[in-house]
Amino acid sequence: MAGCQNDSAGSREDESQTYEEVKLGEAYSDAFDGITKIRIMSGHGEELFIDDQSTINDIIEKFKELVIKQLPPPKEDSTGYLYSLSFYRGNDISVDITTYGSRIVTIERTNYEVMTRALIAEIEKVIESLYD
Repeated sequence: MAGCQNDSAGSREDESQTYEEVKLGEAYSDAFDGITKIRIMSGHGEELFIDDQSTINDIIEKFKELVIKQLPPPKEDSTGYLYSLSFYRGNDISVDITTYGSRIVTIERTNYEVMTRALIAEIEKVIESLYD
């Protein structure tokens, strides 16, 4: 019984914790250095690899400007994403980002609320254009 009480007390602490807004590029400052390839997977299962450095830089610069705010850990796993992006440095993945529409992104298994929703919509339009 004591273990059960401790678990719920821990959950209340997580829910009451406040998080600061931050630019993604500041929170993950080193993650985008030296990126040579991006693997994009759509929620419909379509895979795409981008190795054009100009396109890579454009996508990275937009992501770095996103203002995000960490969310408490979810009670359940998320399902149904729009895009999953893996940013590669050579053959090694530097960072993974998954978008769930204009409100939520997951970066390295941490959920964030997107505060700059117009910018994430712009990013998703750029990604959609790559599939054409």
